[in-house]
Amino acid sequence: VESAADLAGLDKDDLKELGLSMVERSKVLNWVRRLQASEGAANLPERKLSDVSDSMDTGNVTLTPLHVRQYSDFGQNMLDGNFGVPCDRTASTDEEELAIQHLDDVESRAEFWCRLVTNTGTSYLRSDIEQVEDALRRANEGSGNVQLSDLRENVIEKLFDLSPERLKEVYESIDRDSDGRILKEELREGLHRCELHGLDGALEKVLSVVSRGHGSLQLVEFESVLTRLKLAQLLSTPKLKEVTATEALTVIDYNGLKVEERRLSLRDYFFGHRMKEFPMRWAHLRLFDLSLLLALTVKYQLHPLSVEDVVDQAPTKLDRYEGHYFASIEHLEVAGPANGNQPVKVRGRHITLFCAGQPHLDTVITVAQADRSFKQDWPGEVDVSGGQVDAWVGRLQKRLRAVRSRVRERRADFLMYEIIDLCADDLRHVTRVYTARLNWLEDGFTKGRITSEQGKLDWFNEVGLIRLQLAVVGRRLRGLQRILRRLADDPDVSAVLTGYLQDVADHVNEAYEDAGHLAEKCRNMSEAYEHFEDRAQDKIHRENAQVATLQDERMNKMLFVLTILTTIFTPLTFVAGIYGMNFQDMQGHPTIPELVWPDGYRCFWMVTVVYLVVASCGGIYLWRRVRKAKRKDARRLATGSGVVTSGGSFSVVTS
Repeated sequence: VESAADLAGLDKDDLKELGLSMVERSKVLNWVRRLQASEGAANLPERKLSDVSDSMDTGNVTLTPLHVRQYSDFGQNMLDGNFGVPCDRTASTDEEELAIQHLDDVESRAEFWCRLVTNTGTSYLRSDIEQVEDALRRANEGSGNVQLSDLRENVIEKLFDLSPERLKEVYESIDRDSDGRILKEELREGLHRCELHGLDGALEKVLSVVSRGHGSLQLVEFESVLTRLKLAQLLSTPKLKEVTATEALTVIDYNGLKVEERRLSLRDYFFGHRMKEFPMRWAHLRLFDLSLLLALTVKYQLHPLSVEDVVDQAPTKLDRYEGHYFASIEHLEVAGPANGNQPVKVRGRHITLFCAGQPHLDTVITVAQADRSFKQDWPGEVDVSGGQVDAWVGRLQKRLRAVRSRVRERRADFLMYEIIDLCADDLRHVTRVYTARLNWLEDGFTKGRITSEQGKLDWFNEVGLIRLQLAVVGRRLRGLQRILRRLADDPDVSAVLTGYLQDVADHVNEAYEDAGHLAEKCRNMSEAYEHFEDRAQDKIHRENAQVATLQDERMNKMLFVLTILTTIFTPLTFVAGIYGMNFQDMQGHPTIPELVWPDGYRCFWMVTVVYLVVASCGGIYLWRRVRKAKRKDARRLATGSGVVTSGGSFSVVTS
């Protein structure tokens, strides 16, 4: 792109490929139309951009010839698999290029900025941060009710809101004459508004160093002063002074040809700039640290609402701010065996990511931390054995380092897509493991491998627990569905991502349907178990009833026999009682005449034997009559009603 005609030949997709936002594209196209209207389309080929006396001012976007050529190289090299080097600032003259180089050098002077804040003291800032860190520590330990509702107002927005819109608002409010430059007094006011106090004696030095003796600052220079002072406040403490970035951060720079993991001190990372040969960067905060998160907020000018969502661990969602994308994902991953032979163990992590780096979206920042709400949301035992290990990080690094990696050949929004894709894959894996586990439980139940009563109870409880856990998995999948819909509807997302996003959406939808199907399967298995238990209980009740009936019949027989014997021997007892009485007259003779019979004793036994024979015959006759009557009743019942026998038990159904 060398002439206005070349620029006029570009459509919106071409300008998007060059890294311009939707608003910037509109302004550039409006400028081309105005140029065509004023000079005529026929004159555009002869009008070189390098001959234009001033830059193409398109409102808030200043597009110079050098700027266009750099972006053109960036877009073409990206198609070739070798990224170009888009500059952070643009210049149309050698003087402006020297000013940009000088400002980059000043920003990299970590000792200069840290010495400034060390001499003025930063105890008030450290006190605020330490209070929040203590609250977060207690929240992670689960001790007490931790309130973080005022974090954004009292800490993030008050001390670290350096978003582009906020800086522009402050700069315009202190630039009283609106000439685009601020003097010493205006700089003091701006620093005070951003809660930077005690630097009044060092303002002359700051102005001299940053502006190269001009005594005034432009917006971009004011931005550099604020960001470097805030970074110095955060990184000048003994806690972070000697810490290397690799202890908490994984910093990977890459281009279309290679990947390089940077091993820097925190000061070199936050104050310095990446190598020009690596236009893309991924910074992963492995161990959550509020000071480092705030330092990332300042360096990349992240929006305070998104930073608050990181600390508060917002639910799964996607937000678009002026300078970056923000995504929060409630992540689930399998923490134990995946073959289904053992209960499923799931670990919950909270992942947040930023796609930042104006204006090209050339930086992805990820923060991984333990999900504080997972213990309350997740039914059953929570697995904490994995610690701070995130398997998706290793898989993403493997994709980055692959030969001719597509991730390296595209912008940072493609890396953002890859992270979302990895999280979706983990959730799909969770549903697959639950499928294997339920199949194993169902197979064991149907084949009778579970025999003990305790084993059956454990089986039933696990099926019910899995159903509750699948409800949580379904909620996490719905959150990913919302993220994918937001990305698909965003006009500034690369067109190449459309097919990839649709593919991930299909996988997430499939996993969501599988989770619903498995939950329904759990319900059916529970109902089948309850039905089986009801049948088993009914069988036990029938068996108990049969045993009780047999016992009753045996008791009745015993009582019947005893009754007959009692009936037989009661008369003999009565006779024996009478003749056993010793009644006598006055002379001492027995008054019962039979007692004085010579053969009275023999007669007694003869009568007794005859009586016993007759009574026994009568009892036997009566017993047979009763037995015969029962058999007749049974036959009458069999002919008048249905008798159903099954497995030694029976039930009577009245006709």
